[in-house]
Amino acid sequence: MLIQDESEYPGAIAYHSLTPEGLPLVKVSVANAQQSNVPWTTAASHDLMEMLANPRANLAVYDSEDGVKGRLYVREICDPVASIYYRIDGTVVSNFVYPAWFESFRARASAQFDHEGKLNAPFEVAPGSYVTSCQVTASSGWQQNFAPAGTADPPAKTTKAKKKAKR
Repeated sequence: MLIQDESEYPGAIAYHSLTPEGLPLVKVSVANAQQSNVPWTTAASHDLMEMLANPRANLAVYDSEDGVKGRLYVREICDPVASIYYRIDGTVVSNFVYPAWFESFRARASAQFDHEGKLNAPFEVAPGSYVTSCQVTASSGWQQNFAPAGTADPPAKTTKAKKKAKR
C-alpha cells in the first residue's frame, strides 16, 4: 500500500491495481481524500479489503434467473456499502459486504449481507454507494469446454504413507 499526497489520477482518492510484476498494489491520495471530505483511512481500508478479496479485479458474479439474461457484478466487496463507515479503535474504516451479498438465492433478511448490517438482500446497494456491473442481454447459456483428447498429463502416482504404530 502506498500512501501519497497526490494521485496520478486527478480526483482519485484510492485505487487498487497491479505492479509491473503482477503484484497487487493499493494507492491512496491523502490530499484528494481531504478535498472530498473522506477520511483517508476509509479509502485505504476500502481498497485494501477489495484487493484482498479480488487482487486482480478480475472476479465477477453472474446473477440470472434464466441463465440467458442477467447481470455480471465485479466482486468488489466495499463498493455496495461505500458510503457506510465504522470505527476500529477510533480509526474510521470502510464497511464491506459478506459472501451472502453475492448469493442471489438468499431471501430478503435471511443472512447478514454486510458487516454493519445495513443491507437486507443480495445485490442491494446502500444509498450513496455503487456497484460495477454489466447487463447481459443474450447468451447461449453455460457450456462445458473439454480439452482435446490426449493432451492432459496423466495423474501423478501416489503412494500411501505407512502409519507409525502408537506406543
